[in-house]
Amino acid sequence: MAPAGGDEPGAADPTVEMDATTPLADAGPQGPSVLRGVVTAAVSGTPVEGASVEVADADGQVVGRAVTVADGRFSTAQLPPGSYRLKVTQEGYLAGHHDHVHPGGRVQIELEQARITGTVTAQDDGPGEHVVAEVTAQDADGHIRARTWTDGSGRFALDGLTAGSYTVAAASDGFFTTREEVQLDAGLTPLALELVPAELQGQVLTESNSEPVLDAQAKLRTPDGRLVGQSVTDPAGRFLIPLADLAPPAAVPGTTHHLEVSANGFEPTTVELSLSDEPAAEVTVALAAAKRSPWVWAGIGAALLAILAALFALFSTDETVVPDLVGVTIEEAADLLEAEELALGEVTFTDTDPDAEPGTVLSSDPEAGETVDVGDAVDLTAADDPAEDPTVEVPRVTGRQESDALRLLDALGFDVVISRVEAEEPAGLVVAQDPAPRTEVPVGDEVRIDISEGPGEAAPEPEPEPEPENGLPDIDLPEIDTDGIAGFFERVIEWLRGLFDR
Repeated sequence: MAPAGGDEPGAADPTVEMDATTPLADAGPQGPSVLRGVVTAAVSGTPVEGASVEVADADGQVVGRAVTVADGRFSTAQLPPGSYRLKVTQEGYLAGHHDHVHPGGRVQIELEQARITGTVTAQDDGPGEHVVAEVTAQDADGHIRARTWTDGSGRFALDGLTAGSYTVAAASDGFFTTREEVQLDAGLTPLALELVPAELQGQVLTESNSEPVLDAQAKLRTPDGRLVGQSVTDPAGRFLIPLADLAPPAAVPGTTHHLEVSANGFEPTTVELSLSDEPAAEVTVALAAAKRSPWVWAGIGAALLAILAALFALFSTDETVVPDLVGVTIEEAADLLEAEELALGEVTFTDTDPDAEPGTVLSSDPEAGETVDVGDAVDLTAADDPAEDPTVEVPRVTGRQESDALRLLDALGFDVVISRVEAEEPAGLVVAQDPAPRTEVPVGDEVRIDISEGPGEAAPEPEPEPEPENGLPDIDLPEIDTDGIAGFFERVIEWLRGLFDR
């Protein structure tokens, strides 16, 4: 062995026998040391201040804590060498995890921003159109944790969240609310939410053979009887009633509306509905044929009165009654007038009632309940929009006759451009329109409509049947024969039964 402190050349180096578990002298610090690191945002790389750092050992026991400073740095108390798992949390970011062997240099941890992104579209959007919607994120306790509005392209981003479960809801006037359950974590992809027009759709059929009922009136009322919407069925028996001011499903107690359906020749019926701000199932209503009272004949006088009443009905002028139009939109008023074989007249707008919904009917001339001739025009007074740049909702005119569509569009102040096209639909029907129905546009905007010219040349009309010489309809009245007065009235009764069975 060399003398103490010996540095002589050629002297033997001192050696120490070590087994495989003895650490090498140059393996680095063996005692406890400080664990240092920095936390930044994943996309921007900016430091994250105020983030909580938690250090756990291999057994899961928390052995150190720290909070990042303004430049994102942190340091813990001295820790012995070993394997550790770091967990970093900060409001507005997803929790970050990092496995680290200490000592092993400064720890670099990136946090992903806790945000929910996506787009909102409307079912009836045209090319380049985007609905403006409010988007919210609600946590499992029912608290709104984030709120925003879509931009001009329909995109949205909900920030300031933490990882967890949320209900994302998109809402806009004139549409049902669309909701989607999401789990906010690192794997969440952008959402695609579609809004459906807030409308109650349904069909009215006959109870006996499920045939569609034309011109049936469907009225939607609140349980206290307030009218909130109405419609008239088309040839397919279908109706559509716009909806508004609906509550979320959790706030719906049960029956929220009554749907009253009536039609000539059928028993009226009422359907109880439970409507919320989420899309409703289509309603099918079956109408039973009206029950006819049994014939009660009380002698010769009753038979004569029946004959007089029948003749009066045959030869009297066709008349109808003006329906109640107050509170409905001008489009709905046009449908109701058409159902009563009346025409939409002039529409005058006024701001005399500031509480009235713009575009709804305030009064009619003639008034509701008055008897008028079929084909008469009914003038309307409607609530004006007090806004500086008022807008109006484009009505649905597809399927209407050209004259009816023009009267409705003119009444609402649109500049109408007409194109005539060949189509399978009968000539004179509107087959297309632009903008689409329910689109909000400035008053006076242009609306383009396509009018069908029919599929081809119209078939020649049949020769009219010759009219009776006396100009009166040909009615097979019972003849008086030699059977006497009793036989005559027996024949009158049979004739009247046949008349009412037609």
